[in-house]
Amino acid sequence: MKSKLKSIIQGPYSILVWFCISLAIISIVIILIPYLISVAYSYRYLTESIYPEVFGLLFDVILFGIIITFFQILSEKRTSISKEIEIINDFRGWNTEEASHRILGSIKRLNKLNVYNVNLENCYFSSIMFQKLDFCDSKMNSISFFNCNLFNITFLNSKTHHFTIRDSNISGCAFINGNLAFNLHTSTLSNTLFQNIDLRSSRFFSKDISFCIFENVDLSYSYFNFESCCLVEFINCKFDECIVFENFFEKLNKSNPANAGIESISNNYDLIQINDPWTGEQKNVWILRNKNASDNSKPPVRVFGKDETISIISPWQRVGRCQPQTSININ
Repeated sequence: MKSKLKSIIQGPYSILVWFCISLAIISIVIILIPYLISVAYSYRYLTESIYPEVFGLLFDVILFGIIITFFQILSEKRTSISKEIEIINDFRGWNTEEASHRILGSIKRLNKLNVYNVNLENCYFSSIMFQKLDFCDSKMNSISFFNCNLFNITFLNSKTHHFTIRDSNISGCAFINGNLAFNLHTSTLSNTLFQNIDLRSSRFFSKDISFCIFENVDLSYSYFNFESCCLVEFINCKFDECIVFENFFEKLNKSNPANAGIESISNNYDLIQINDPWTGEQKNVWILRNKNASDNSKPPVRVFGKDETISIISPWQRVGRCQPQTSININ
């Protein structure tokens, strides 16, 4: 009870609480006391002459009080937002658990203030739980999660690259719209929605993928290697030049419970073994090639950031035998 009362009095809307209390006291003083005096001493003329002025004064107090309270609340909100953003900037790039907890605390407080556009570029999170958070139009370039639990998080319209998740659990999350280079390592992915999103050149090196939905997702030039995959639904997805493994379709078809949308993938893509593009040696590299595509498939071209730098990423970079990534500036 004491903690609730303290949070009300000292919370972000404390100015509104104190204004209501002050208004109640003023109302009692300027309305009730003259009325009691007039009743006790039969001074009817007192109420008749004073009350019009009293009500006018009370109206002015309420009007100006509401205006001042409104601007005070906005000012406190801006100050709180600036403070939390400053904390995130101070701990950006720190590879410590303390920085992880500090940044997470700031994210939670920003969400409570209805701020979902958070700049988390080059932030590191280790051994913490992300739960019930929302991100919209957030910058997350080079963000990393290590040994974390991500539950019930919404990523809306995120445009980022190097979104790394290692040794973590992802459940109940939603990745909707945007452009995301997903980098999943030895993690578990379950109960997650990917919808209307560009995931080209992503890595799904996962222990388990289950109860997930991929709808209108471009997975071209991505890398898949998982131990198990069940109850996953693929709806209108692209797998052009994806690097997989030899028994990719067998593992998807024989899973129990079954996956959905596998027949459409097998009808549109051939599973072929390719040679090393530079040495010409036969390697154990298998890719999915669109049956309607030409043999000379081009690598994807993706634009990252505002500097208009185009990063050309070929699928061969995903298997360790490749030339350095080529960057072309188009200024």
